[in-house]
Amino acid sequence: DGLEGGARSGPDAAALLREATGWDIPVAALTDWMRGLRAQGQGPASLRYGADGRLARIEQGGWSIDYRWPAGDAADLTALPSRLDAVRGEAKVKLIVDQWEQGVATASTEAAPRSWTPIDDSVETQLRNELAGLNIEDPAADMRASVARGDLRAISVCGYSCELPGLTGADSAVRGSRILKGTGDVIYSPQYGLLLERGRAYALTYNRALAEWLKAHPPEPVATRD
Repeated sequence: DGLEGGARSGPDAAALLREATGWDIPVAALTDWMRGLRAQGQGPASLRYGADGRLARIEQGGWSIDYRWPAGDAADLTALPSRLDAVRGEAKVKLIVDQWEQGVATASTEAAPRSWTPIDDSVETQLRNELAGLNIEDPAADMRASVARGDLRAISVCGYSCELPGLTGADSAVRGSRILKGTGDVIYSPQYGLLLERGRAYALTYNRALAEWLKAHPPEPVATRD
């Protein structure tokens, strides 16, 4: 609206915006970014968290996306952002959310957007409970407490397969892993997506801290029997 010649319409919002104004804005990516998630089809993403444990910035596809969150309990991992500021060069996008509703549209390549339909909230509840018992703000503190108990396992996050974020094959001193309960490859809801991001970020920091600790304190070799 508001363009010379009247309103424009079309099936592709990003293409229409570029055609009418010259602005190259990843409209589909904003659907994910505005919920604090990595955007599909935008390549690798770097996530930074604030001192309160909430997502502060995503850098992806040349864009830097900064977040503001509603006032309230930072431990509420189901909260959604109240404001997003996305910048790439001279391009700037500001989104302010007055109110979130239950049926948030997904980022999809389908012509018509669909709404989130919870299939089974048991894994979401499981992951929420798991994260509630962890020190999200300082995973390294949890690592030190585990090591003090003799637990040298890394944190594993599962999807299509299980992985150890932050570790490589060179980190051979790690002895086993424990799965972060509730992680999976199907995002049932925006809230579950946010919980997964928190879980992956926690595991990444925890595992890197564990690898550094093991380098400084190599464990005794495990005795074997012929």
